[in-house]
Amino acid sequence: MNHPESLADLFPDYAKPEQNTDEDLLNLLFSGQNEVLFSDEEGVLPDSFAVNKAPAPGRNGRIGIHLSPEDAFDPDSQEYFVFMSIFSAINKALGKASARKKANNWQDLQQLALEWLFVPSVQDTNGLSFDLGCASMDVRPNLVRTRLHFEFYKRMMSGFRLPFLTCRLPGRFRLEGQGVAGDMGEDILSELWMQPGYRADLFKEVIAPADEKQFNLAIDGLNANGNLAIKNGLIYFTGRNPITMKFGSRFNWAHLTGLD
Repeated sequence: MNHPESLADLFPDYAKPEQNTDEDLLNLLFSGQNEVLFSDEEGVLPDSFAVNKAPAPGRNGRIGIHLSPEDAFDPDSQEYFVFMSIFSAINKALGKASARKKANNWQDLQQLALEWLFVPSVQDTNGLSFDLGCASMDVRPNLVRTRLHFEFYKRMMSGFRLPFLTCRLPGRFRLEGQGVAGDMGEDILSELWMQPGYRADLFKEVIAPADEKQFNLAIDGLNANGNLAIKNGLIYFTGRNPITMKFGSRFNWAHLTGLD
């Protein structure tokens, strides 16, 4: 987590000088063909359910994390360091196979990455916090965090809880939970924000509603609003769920969530 990977580390199958130039690797990074894409249009991370290739960076009004070619391959540049710090943390948080292969203690690294991404002001050994890194690249931290939750859902990740001092559910979704189902709606989304992938048949016991019918209506309403989703018996916070909301393969995650 404290040692950002290089593009060659992230794409070892492509990092062969006789086959791919640095510019080729940069294009691959933003092409939608890799598993982590920094762009609001594709939702900060790519939509694995979509088969369409993402547009080239800088086109169609895309906003999000970006690197220019002159920054991307200068390990001494601030932009490269910050980008790779965030990129590496997301890879570890998602328990990527590449991260597991490189370390026997990948679960510990995953927890450290989740702490860095979700607990405000936590710094790595280089003194960089996630929020500061995002600010330096004009990226909204809660947009990335929300999109990560959507990735937890798509990948059916479960069996872990975010650190105790994790930032609160973003205000946008607290208000939406209230609007859909009152205090119970906010409680449901706040609990799912802290722990992705609850067993749906046990989640009611966690919320302990006074009225079972109201609980079921709350779940249905939040699901219809795209705030949560149930998949294979597990329930997740999704912020917005373009899959169930049928937005197709092209949508702007920032506009969809309304996050600042």
